[in-house]
Amino acid sequence: MLSRNIIKNLAVAICGTSLFTLVAASKAQATTITFDDGTTNISVGNFYSDQGVTFYNASFSSNFELPGSSGLLGFNATNGVYQPTSLTPIIGFFSQAQNFVSIRGIDVGANGIRLDALDADGNLLTFDEFFGTGLGVGIFHDLSVTGDKIRSFRLYQPQNLIGDGVVFDNLTFTAQPTAVLEPTAVPEPATVLGLLMASAFGVTSHKKEDKHKEKPTSIV
Repeated sequence: MLSRNIIKNLAVAICGTSLFTLVAASKAQATTITFDDGTTNISVGNFYSDQGVTFYNASFSSNFELPGSSGLLGFNATNGVYQPTSLTPIIGFFSQAQNFVSIRGIDVGANGIRLDALDADGNLLTFDEFFGTGLGVGIFHDLSVTGDKIRSFRLYQPQNLIGDGVVFDNLTFTAQPTAVLEPTAVPEPATVLGLLMASAFGVTSHKKEDKHKEKPTSIV
């Protein structure tokens, strides 16, 4: 018969192997919002909260079908229409940590555009900015930031040199990967039985060899 210790040790080894292979990293999921499902001059607010982001000081607006537009609508600042500043920025809050954020600026002129990425405490993690020329006619640019645990972002024009406005469109963000448990194959009963039998045979053979060994003769 198989000893209880053999069965116990094999069971622990098999279960342990399975458990260690359960831990894996979830794939990052990217979300893109085009803002074409909104209504002009209405606050964006929590319109996209079910997709993981809410807005402050942002309203749906026409993008005037300018170069870089993906549809008929984008968004701009509710306060300071088309010209958000560092004092009146557009702010987006994420429901969970992100590691990538990008946004398109349309009609970007000399006042430029800037994207700040912030952590949960409001600290600046990183930023990206771009400056066009003149009133920015026909100029568009995608800003993007990558960082660890991005929880919000700010959008604004870093300069206020001329009466140059901007429209934003096409927000994309990618959630921070998290550890998840994924099911793995469990050894078939026949496989487990085979391991037990092989172990038992090895132990039995070892005992027989020990039994048949000649005892050393005493020297008188």
